[in-house]
Amino acid sequence: MNFNIANIIAHGDGYVIYEKTDNSDVSEIEIVVDSESDTSLIANLRKVEGEINCMKELMCNVQLDSAYKKRIASAIISSMMGCIEESKLHFLSIEEDVLAYYSEELNFDL
Repeated sequence: MNFNIANIIAHGDGYVIYEKTDNSDVSEIEIVVDSESDTSLIANLRKVEGEINCMKELMCNVQLDSAYKKRIASAIISSMMGCIEESKLHFLSIEEDVLAYYSEELNFDL
């Protein structure tokens, strides 16, 4: 599958988080970690894998603006830095905000 890097959202020592689009214009966040620089980054990401997958599912179903994508990247970075519980709360907050926004939008459209 061909894809284009649409936007680099965040980067640091040993990682980059970017937005990519494929030919269908579906946007997705990708995380690339240099496993040789710090293996704890990957270990910490695995602790929030369920939350990251939830965010991926949300992104497939709704169009998120850049503010949400930056919030997702921030939660990912928090988890990589070892702030797992804080990161999980951040992911939950993002999910609640997205669902609230889209439920309001659906009610308005009806």
